[in-house]
Amino acid sequence: MTVFLNGRSEARRRIEAAGEAYARKTDPLRFERDREIKGLQDRVTVLERQVEFYKGLEPVFLLDLSHTDPGTSGVQYRSLTSLAEEVCQKHDTNVATLVGAARHRDIVKARAEFCVRAIDECGRSHSAIGRFLGNRDPSTILWIVRKAKTGNGRDRSQG
Repeated sequence: MTVFLNGRSEARRRIEAAGEAYARKTDPLRFERDREIKGLQDRVTVLERQVEFYKGLEPVFLLDLSHTDPGTSGVQYRSLTSLAEEVCQKHDTNVATLVGAARHRDIVKARAEFCVRAIDECGRSHSAIGRFLGNRDPSTILWIVRKAKTGNGRDRSQG
């Protein structure tokens, strides 16, 4: 009875294993080189498949470049980088400080304005804005936007 594993018969697998063992004993350098070449060929095959897959997709730019929203008829949104530079110029700071961990009042105000405008003008998600702002959690961005729009961040009537 022949047992199939991954499309090969057990006998075929044993023959290949015996051949590898023989090659390993007789010429170990050639065996290692052949194994490395086989691994590289497999990696090239995977990369070729990925290229073919991505050829069919439209490019998506998450952080620095403007993109077209597929849901609209070619409306161009501005990039987060240009918005950050504009907000930093208005608040007399730089992008590194905006993205950094500083919690000074003026930096927090600039960051809040950036988040609100990034949603409105750039059409970006909380996740994309969080990634731009130093990998902040999306719930943090949601909180910043809510606080900037309401003035206090939480509804005092709830508790």
